[in-house]
Amino acid sequence: MAEQEQGNNIRKEAESTPNQVVTTKEQNNEQKQTSVGLTENVGAMLCYIFVIGLVFLFIEKKSQFIRFHAFQAVFTAVAIFLINIVFSFIPVVGYFVSLLLSPLSFALMIFMMYQAYQGKEFKLPFIGDLSESQIQKA
Repeated sequence: MAEQEQGNNIRKEAESTPNQVVTTKEQNNEQKQTSVGLTENVGAMLCYIFVIGLVFLFIEKKSQFIRFHAFQAVFTAVAIFLINIVFSFIPVVGYFVSLLLSPLSFALMIFMMYQAYQGKEFKLPFIGDLSESQIQKA
């Protein structure tokens, strides 16, 4: 009985405030479209898949947001790759660092994908500044 009353109260609240809810279609129309045809947040999120980040560097011309994330993704992947190569020459320590580096870099990329999808221009300490300088040169 109490559940039914609670359900009725929720329905009444929803009916009394229909204009305050923004639909997904209206939100998508407010987001900027890129030269690729994606919304900025989806394009920026996809940049953190390494090969797609390289592709976006060459084909995206309109969105500075996507270009920033593409540069940051590529620079991060290259830095992780170089760190992995350097530590591979150290016998025991290098093995353990390589073991830790893979899941940590995966977690970092997932975190950066989430930040990009949220529309945030999250800058990594050194790489973010480098990415910004590359965008300003172009």
